[in-house]
Formats: sequence, C-alpha cells, structure tokens
Amino acid sequence: GKSTLLETIFNIKLPTATGTCTKCPIVIKSKNINLKEKKYKLESDNIIEEIDEENICERIKDLQNIHTQYGNLVSNKEIILQIEGSDLLDITIVDLPGIIHDGEKDVETIQDTIKKYIKQDNTLILVVNPATSDEELNTAQKLAKTFDDKKKRTMTIYTKCDILDTHMITKEEKEKKCKKINDADNTHAVICKNKDGINYNEKYELTILEKYNISEEKSGINNLKKKLENTFCELIKVNAPEFEKNIVEKIYKCKEDLSKLGERNKEKSEIVRDIKNIFLKEFNKKELKQYFMKFKELIKIE
Repeated sequence: GKSTLLETIFNIKLPTATGTCTKCPIVIKSKNINLKEKKYKLESDNIIEEIDEENICERIKDLQNIHTQYGNLVSNKEIILQIEGSDLLDITIVDLPGIIHDGEKDVETIQDTIKKYIKQDNTLILVVNPATSDEELNTAQKLAKTFDDKKKRTMTIYTKCDILDTHMITKEEKEKKCKKINDADNTHAVICKNKDGINYNEKYELTILEKYNISEEKSGINNLKKKLENTFCELIKVNAPEFEKNIVEKIYKCKEDLSKLGERNKEKSEIVRDIKNIFLKEFNKKELKQYFMKFKELIKIE
C-alpha cells in the first residue's frame, strides 16, 4: 500500500498494482508555493520534462521500463517528480521498491537501495504495513531497526485498516492491533481505499478508525500530513548542530584543497617563476638564473 498511500497524500496517480509496482526509487519533491495551478516536472538520467498531471503515472511506468529493460525486476536509478502548488506539503518523500524474497539479484538490489536512503541520520523512515501484517516477521521493520534501533526516526503507518473488520480477523486480534497503534510511539492508521477498492473517502476513513477507538491524532490522512511535516522538522532540529559541524568541516577541506590548487589559473610567467624558484632553492647555482631568464623570454615570444 505504499504507492496508494503516496497517491492519497499528494492527490496524484502513481503506478499501483499487486506485486512490484515501484521498480525504481521515486523521489517526490513537494513544495508549497502560491500558484493558481499545480506544476509538475519529471527528471530521470539528468533529463527534465514538464508534464501534465494526467500523464504522470504512465510516464513513470515508461521510465521504469527503460531502467529495467535488461531483465532486472528493479533498478536503483532515481525518478524524480517535482510538484509545486498551494495545497502541498513542504517535504521530500522517496517511494522505494517493496521488499521481496525471490530472485537473489533483485533482492540484493532492493535491500542495498533501501539501506542507501534509510542509513542517513537526517532521513525519516516510514515503514508502511497492512494492518493485518505480522510485524515479528516483517523484514522492513527489521531493516529499519538496523539503522534506527531506538526508533527515534521511524514511523510505522498501518494501511488498509478496514480489513480488520473482516470475518478472517478475530475480535482479539483486532483489539490487540488497535491497542498497539494507540500505545506505541510513532504509529499512525489510515484507509486510503475502502475494502471494495473505492478511492479515498475521509468520512469513511475516520468513521471506521473511530469505531476501532484509535485516537484522533493517530488517525487519517490529514493528520498524517501534519505529523509528517512536524516530525521531519523536529528531526532537522535534532540534527542541525551535526549538520553545521559537517558543513564547516567540508568548507575547511575545500579551502584547504583550493589553497593547494590555487584560486585561479596561473599566468605563464608565474609558472616559470615558481619553477625557477624551486630549482634555485634545490641547486642554488647562479648559472641557473641565466637559463631561466632566457627561458622566460622564449615563453613570452611563444
């Protein structure tokens, strides 16, 4: 339900289907700007194109097919979707391929791709689970725990929560799951589509979650949007001192490298002067000076 969740958050159409529908990292860069109409751009392999909203899904499918045309199920090449509009979040969310368990090469590519993004301390990890999943066996949870053992930057989002009301789920199982959502830190419950596959309906979503006694702050897409922005802001605040330290260190390193290279290309006469001084210092012979003077004049003529 990852892609369906992002569809609902950003109100756009993304590739969704049973099986692996996200075949590349899809980076959604959302920016809140006061515009009459939303603007969309797609970028892949350093090629940027403006695109209409209704063509986004098919174009992403095309790009994914290009990146996986040599037989691989997935690729680590990014597809970047830039969205600007007046009703959007100021946030960047990366939709990563879902974890699979068959096909050694593809399993490795997916896990390596996921690790590349979630290992960064300034990244908020969103683990998206169907409400009925067994978390003890959930590979995504285990992977997130590897890089965020104390779950300080991991949020678990439970999708398809209305399926807790089916005859296959016992009352005890449902109560246990609802209690977990209420009691655990950084959890949230949503229903992006109802169990008949009909698109997002806020009233339906909140009615079902209220019936389950899931707290209001942990319920629904709109509350999730607020939570994502606020949680990410808090993460930035926590990491700001380390960011500043890293930036200062990088600036110092760049200045150090620049001092060795020189801030500009030297003139020919300067290069000759530096060579002359090196030789004079090393050999300390007066006759070298005459040769360098002659060499300098020849350089000027050339």
